[in-house]
Parts: sequence; structure tokens; C-alpha cells
Amino acid sequence: MPSVLLVLSSHPAPGSATPGWSLPQAARVWHRLGSADCEVDFCTMAGGPSPSPGTQDNGDDGGDPARSAFVTDPDVREDLEDTPRPDQVNPDDYDALILIGGPGAAWDFPDSEELQVLCGAVYDNGGVLGAIGEGVAGLLNLREVNDGLLIEGRQIAAPSAEEERAHPTAAQPPVLISDGLRERGAVHRPAEPGREQVAVDERLVTGQNTASAVDVADAVLALLADMG
Repeated sequence: MPSVLLVLSSHPAPGSATPGWSLPQAARVWHRLGSADCEVDFCTMAGGPSPSPGTQDNGDDGGDPARSAFVTDPDVREDLEDTPRPDQVNPDDYDALILIGGPGAAWDFPDSEELQVLCGAVYDNGGVLGAIGEGVAGLLNLREVNDGLLIEGRQIAAPSAEEERAHPTAAQPPVLISDGLRERGAVHRPAEPGREQVAVDERLVTGQNTASAVDVADAVLALLADMG
């Protein structure tokens, strides 16, 4: 049974008390991986309890059964009550790691050495790395064993500059991910805002936005199946 770690931001959504990770992204990935008999765990940047955005849904799943299943699942609730930090995770325990987006990820993912070490170890062990939306910020400064940037020359799906600038002024990230990708030599070819877009480059899977979450999960599953 493959084991997959989902990494969540601990930074509040800027200008709000809402947790800064994307509920629909986490829910859709969790649901798709679970339906494929994967073991799914959670990690947060600060560790400890991570309040689910689902507590603010008032029972309305927005027509998304994956979200409804996620916010009512007792194991998910228990897991989110006490999450490890990246430096408390053993990378040898996981076949894949997926960086979940949401506005907070653009703030606490890019410069975290602990996250970079964890992602690098999973990848160096032959595992799959995935990232969705703002979660791609966690790949910007990730280096390979030869000290080169992992994303240099890679095909990357990530939010377009238009999507990033659509956030309210208070929620603008310190650095636009689209700018960071260009500056680091990645090949960023975004789709129209809101449209799904996924890129697979060897064992690196990236998705542009929430609409791409299920496709990212499917691509990760396909790579895991190929790896046997």
C-alpha cells in the first residue's frame, strides 16, 4: 500500500483568521488517494493542531462529496488535531509527498529549510513530489543532490500571474510564484485562469489550481503504479 504525505500551510490566510490551506484541494486529493487504497498522512508547517477549514462550512459541501467526506471523517479530524512538523517526519516512510496549496502556502513554504530537506529526501529516495496551486511555492528553492535547483528546466504547472494578482491586496504573497518560476529557469505554461492544468516531469507533478487537484492525484497514482 503506497504511503503519501500531504503537507499543509500553518500560515493564516492573509487578512483572515481562516486556515491558509485549501480545503477542496486537500479533500479531493485525500479522497482520490484513499479510493486507490493509499495510506494518507498529514504534516503542517508548525505542527500541532491544524483547524480544518471545514469547521466553517456549516454542513454545506458546495456540491463536492469529497469535501463532505473529508470534513466528517473521524480519522482526518484526529490526524489534524496533532500533526508533525516537516522535521519530525521520516521521509523513508513515504512513497510520495504532495504540497497542498492555499494562500498561506505562499508565505510559509518557500523559505522553510525543514520542508526543503523533507521534500528533497523523498525525491532522492525515488519518491514522487507533487504540488498544487500555491503549494508550488514549496518547490522554488528546492535543490537536487548536485546542488542545482530541482525546477530548473522543468515543466511546471502553477498559478498564472493573473490568478495570483486576483487576490485582495491584503492577501498578496511576498513573491509571485510565476515570477519565481521564471527567475529560476522553470518552464511555466499556465492555462487560462480557473482551468485545470497539470504537468508531469519525471517524478515531479504540479497542478495550476484547485481545478487540477484530482488530476494531480491521478498523475501521482500513475507514477506510483509504474514504479511498482
